Amino acid sequence: MIQIKLISVRKTKGYTQEKLAKQIGVEQTTLSRKEKGLSPISDDEWRRISSVLEVPIEDIKEDIDNLKFQDSVLQNQSDDSQYITIPKNVFEELLKSKDQQISLLKNMLEKN
Repeated sequence: MIQIKLISVRKTKGYTQEKLAKQIGVEQTTLSRKEKGLSPISDDEWRRISSVLEVPIEDIKEDIDNLKFQDSVLQNQSDDSQYITIPKNVFEELLKSKDQQISLLKNMLEKN
C-alpha cells in the first residue's frame, strides 16, 4: 500500500498532485495514475519525489501494512508500533482507484 503512504506524505508536505507532478516533471494525470497504483513508479521518479518532498525514499516506500493507524483511522494500543495518521479521504481515493482497476479488468475479461 505504498500509494497510501505517498499520498499521505505529499499532503503532509503541503503538495497538491499538480504541484508535485510539475516539480518531478510529469503530468498531473500521470501522477494520479501512479498514486492509484495504475502505473508503476520508476526508480528515477522515486528519487525525484523523495528529493522534492525532502523525505528519504525508504520512508515513502515503507510498507504501510506494517504501520498502526492513529485516532482518525484505527488505534492499536497493544504495542509501541510506529503510528501515522492518514485522513479518511485518502482511503476513499484508494478505494475509488481500486474500483476503477476492477472495472477495467472486468471490461478486459468481457472482451475476451
